[in-house]
Amino acid sequence: KKKDLYLTVAIFHDLGRFRQKEKYQAYNDYQTKFDHAEESVFVLKENNWFLKNHVSLKEEQMLCFAISSHNKYQVEPGSKEEVELAGALRDADKLAVLKRPCYISNPIGEVSDEVYEMILQHKLVPHALIKTNADYALTEIAYIFDLVLPRSFEILREDNHLDLRFDLLKGSKRYEDIKCIINDYLSSH
Repeated sequence: KKKDLYLTVAIFHDLGRFRQKEKYQAYNDYQTKFDHAEESVFVLKENNWFLKNHVSLKEEQMLCFAISSHNKYQVEPGSKEEVELAGALRDADKLAVLKRPCYISNPIGEVSDEVYEMILQHKLVPHALIKTNADYALTEIAYIFDLVLPRSFEILREDNHLDLRFDLLKGSKRYEDIKCIINDYLSSH
């Protein structure tokens, strides 16, 4: 049953992206001010998916919590099961982002002081702080500060997911510092 819950959130967490793309011709929540995670939950409820699939009220709450939390800056308090499910989904989502190419254009620019400070503090970078393409690339690298599962860190160490982003920052004055901070954090988890 637990595996079914994990598979369900994996399948449906981005369901709201279809409406977002239809309405805005874009997938960026920050730019469109469209919360695709909340829309995903809305679509499931609108179509009576939980009722049609005989999902218990507790499981529905867990699924809705995880789906609606997966794109937020941080997970709100919830039950242990809700937070675990949300954490696993958020990890998988972040790893998927890091695995794909980063679509930013040149010039890359420099890392802003505000974003650099967030990296020094081992924190996620709020989208409002992004000023340059380098900030954008680093925002995705900073996803490692929000990972919760040991396996997620193993995957990052095994693959070159972060190298794709680091390559974009090579011209930055803070490149070596940032790479050290991230690699130290990664090796300690």
